[in-house]
Amino acid sequence: MQTSSHPSSDKSILFSLNFDSWIVGGLSLAFFFGFIFLVDDNASTYRISWLMYYLSFLVNYPHFMASYQLLYWDQKNNIFKQKRYLWAGVIVPLLLLAFIVFSFFYSDKIGTLGFSIFVQVMYITVGWHYVKQVYGMMVVPSAKNGFYFDKTDKRLAYFNLFSIWGLSYVWGQKGPPREAKFFGISYDIVGLPDWVLLLFYGLVALSTLMFLFKVYLKWQNSGLTIHSMGWVSYLSLFAWYLPIASHRHFFYMIPFFHSLQYLLYVLALKSNQFKSENLLLNLNPHQNRQRWAINFSSYFIVSIVLGALFFWFLPTQLDKWFSEVNPQKSALLGGAIFMAIFQLFINVHHYFIDNVIWRHDNPNMKYLKN
Repeated sequence: MQTSSHPSSDKSILFSLNFDSWIVGGLSLAFFFGFIFLVDDNASTYRISWLMYYLSFLVNYPHFMASYQLLYWDQKNNIFKQKRYLWAGVIVPLLLLAFIVFSFFYSDKIGTLGFSIFVQVMYITVGWHYVKQVYGMMVVPSAKNGFYFDKTDKRLAYFNLFSIWGLSYVWGQKGPPREAKFFGISYDIVGLPDWVLLLFYGLVALSTLMFLFKVYLKWQNSGLTIHSMGWVSYLSLFAWYLPIASHRHFFYMIPFFHSLQYLLYVLALKSNQFKSENLLLNLNPHQNRQRWAINFSSYFIVSIVLGALFFWFLPTQLDKWFSEVNPQKSALLGGAIFMAIFQLFINVHHYFIDNVIWRHDNPNMKYLKN
């Protein structure tokens, strides 16, 4: 049982409790309710879609590249020494590349089938990743506040969060079987009956009640509960995924808000890491601040540049070249096959990277406790 000596409830992750709470979900909830009550769902999405496209260069794409730096730079000495880093850093990308090469060169029919399977795998791993991230947003600040998730808490939280994601995925697969597009790649919508959607709504309702009741019992016994940042991030997942509350304009913003959540923790980790490393150098205060500013800004400038390179420049140039040298094959694969390949590879690989990086046994996680 927790002691009655309660840790301070105003402990933040990075800047301040209010700012951090906005970043982990408060801002997304504000926009969600703003769209629900103030914006016609049938209005044109032209402006919001282009706004999110441009913001992706500053937030969405850098959040992917930050994870690559966390693996290939921070853990470069462990990639061939520890199995989990070898798996995420070498084996998984080689397997993904082999699947891409096979789909691209084997035959037109099998190739398009392979890419369509890749699209479905991406949607599953991305949804899984969103859920795991929200869980982390609940656990880390709550631990700083003295509230710890036991095995039952974890299982109930996962049951609840994954049922929410499952509801969203099923909603996207309901209706008559049909074909959809991802950067020109065709993939099939299964076409699930309405009762499956109702079943998942029931699972969401049941799992939510079970999880909240368990949290209530712990609060009743100890006076402690999930950190306010955790509650905000938890509620944000409902706004992102509940079909009954979906809004076309808000839909375009969900990856942006997910990436903001992620970058807050990367900012915290790298900021504290650079500060700790500076302490070992016995620098004067001026040199300390200067070195921290250079390291901190360089890290995210690199993330922005790499994001623009791999999500825009390289795939667009390759698609332009491919459409000139093999227009028939390019048209068969949708006309933007390299854009699709880069998107698919990075999104799926990102899931495996995060599974090995954001673990309590990663020594660098100590910087989130500073």
